[in-house]
Amino acid sequence: MPTHPSTTLVFVHGFTCDGSDWAAQLSFFGRQCPVWALDLPGHGHTPADERWTLEALAESLWQQLDAFGIEHAALVGHSMGCRVILEAASQRPSSVAALMLVDGSRNAPAGPRQEAQAMALEAMQMDGFKHFLRSFFEAMFTDRMAAHQRRAILERSTRMRAEDARALRASMTGWDAAVFESALGQLARYAIPLSVIQTTRTDASGRHALAAGESMPYLDNISAIVPQADICVMPGQGHFPQIESPEDFNRLLQPFVNQHCLMKLSK
Repeated sequence: MPTHPSTTLVFVHGFTCDGSDWAAQLSFFGRQCPVWALDLPGHGHTPADERWTLEALAESLWQQLDAFGIEHAALVGHSMGCRVILEAASQRPSSVAALMLVDGSRNAPAGPRQEAQAMALEAMQMDGFKHFLRSFFEAMFTDRMAAHQRRAILERSTRMRAEDARALRASMTGWDAAVFESALGQLARYAIPLSVIQTTRTDASGRHALAAGESMPYLDNISAIVPQADICVMPGQGHFPQIESPEDFNRLLQPFVNQHCLMKLSK
């Protein structure tokens, strides 16, 4: 049965990253359906916004999609981008076909937003922000990541002003504490399909690749609030599976694209 494109596949990058992280996906899925990867404010080619909050990033997502005439989207978010697309779905659920979270995380348990933000700011100031960024990103790589790709990601992370990056990181943590669970609840309320590709987990000792079939509190949170969520663990990977292992990652993303971005035509 033939198909035709129906919904735009939109890719959203992570903290201090940009839309180029999705180059392999844009090339591959662009032959199947409309695709787009945006740069969030203060990232890539998009000018910074005065408001360094998750809510402002999600608002910018919709502003950019509106500007390009994209009315209905299947949103794929990586890392911080998972939070952005969850917030975006809460803001405009009728414009969302489905969500895919790629190696997301939760930096704080449920609790007061201001307390979580203050703790995040304190943690970033202990060893100096540049040291924080380097250790933060180096823990994300495995041997699958080419040296030039590692260098590019590390160099890019330093382009954002330290005070802006701190503010955004603190906002992420505050959002995790105060909004994460309610944002998931909105998906259940509006019956927005949710899928997850998870590659790593973090604990007090750092970031670790997940083993096949392994779970973690973040995934348990998702399953408890959205029982219908389709969760897939991609073992032996770092935090950037779309760059480290693009062919394997694309195979895992393909069913999501088939279901939400291609509409079957009746005979």
